[in-house]
Order: sequence, then structure tokens, then C-alpha cells
Amino acid sequence: GQSSKDTTMLALNETLAKPCLSDVEQVLVSRGANDNLREICRVRPSNLTQGSCPVIEVNEFESTVDATNLLAACEKIDPVTECCTQTCQNAISEAAQKLASKDEDLVNV
Repeated sequence: GQSSKDTTMLALNETLAKPCLSDVEQVLVSRGANDNLREICRVRPSNLTQGSCPVIEVNEFESTVDATNLLAACEKIDPVTECCTQTCQNAISEAAQKLASKDEDLVNV
């Protein structure tokens, strides 16, 4: 989010990962999520660091997932149309598959 605007990096260092995860948890809890998400989901600050990210730079993310297509597909979502055509959902799935294959490429190197 905000950090990547300044650094162009998606992954956080350990110092920033802890408060960032805490902020995300607080937002989710304020919206009705369980207050022990770390136990339920096994989420750790290290999940936000470079070691857990197949893509760590904003430019690489944008070129890997075709950010233009993703933004166009999800810019305005009509719930009825999305229910039938799943335009945004399909774009998100395609982006996730591309990121996952990028991670797989790193493992096979």
C-alpha cells in the first residue's frame, strides 16, 4: 500500500511487517472478523517479507499480472453482471495464477 508508493517494493522489512499485519488485523476485526486471526490463519509478519513474495517490486508485479487488464476488469463492478460474467473475478484469478507460476519458476531455478 502506502509503503510501496515510496519504495516501489511490495515486500516489507521485518520492522514494518509487524505493525502492518497488526493494522490489517485491526481493520478485519473492526469489520467483524475473529480476533485471533493469527491462530486461525497462521499469518505471521514474515508472510509480508521478501522471502514470502514471488514478486517484490511494483513494476514487476504490474508487468506479471497485466495490471492494466486487471484494473479495467475490476474498476467498476456491477454485482448482477459480475455474478453472470465474473469479469473481475476471472481477472483476479488470472493474476493469481500468473503470480503463482512466477513463484513456481523461482522454486525450479
